[in-house]
Amino acid sequence: MKAAVESGCAHAVIVQDDCVVPRNLPPAVLKVIEVEPDVPVCLYLGMLPPQKGLALRAAKEGKKFVELHQSSFLPVVAVLWPTVKAAAFLEWAGTSNVLRRRNGTYIEERSDDSMGGRWMRTTRQRVVATIPSLVEHPDDAPSTISRRPSGRTALFWHGTEWDAESVEWTA
Repeated sequence: MKAAVESGCAHAVIVQDDCVVPRNLPPAVLKVIEVEPDVPVCLYLGMLPPQKGLALRAAKEGKKFVELHQSSFLPVVAVLWPTVKAAAFLEWAGTSNVLRRRNGTYIEERSDDSMGGRWMRTTRQRVVATIPSLVEHPDDAPSTISRRPSGRTALFWHGTEWDAESVEWTA
C-alpha cells in the first residue's frame, strides 16, 4: 500500500493474493472511480453480517453500491483506495495502538478486516462496496481467525467469465 501512496497515482487497487477476478476488471474499476472517486470502495463483500443485510436491501432497490455502516470490520479482501485515504489509513495504523481491551485484558489485533473497521469507525470514514462484488475470495484456505473455511465467499459474485465492464455503475 505504501508504494501505491508514494507512486503519485490518484487510486490504487489492493487485492489479496488468493482472490479471483472477472473479465475486464480494470475498465470496470475506472468506471467505479467516476462514481465514487473520494472514498474507499470494497470490490468484495462477503456473505457474513453485518453488511449482508444492507447489501441485500440495496440490491433489491437496484443500487450498484452499498454504504457500509460503522461496523466491527471493513472487508479488505479487495479495496479500491483513493491514495489520499490509503495514506490516512497508513498514518492511523502507524500511530494507533494495535492492542484493544477485551474483558479487562489487552489483546493484539490480528485481523486486517478488524483493523480496517477500527479505522473506519474512529476516523468516521465513508466506505462503500460494489454490487455485484468484482472480486471473489475462494473459501478454500484457513484464515488467521479460523483454521477451517468459514463462509468467506463473495455476495453477488458472477464468476470469472462474467464481464465486469457490463455493469452501469451509478450511485
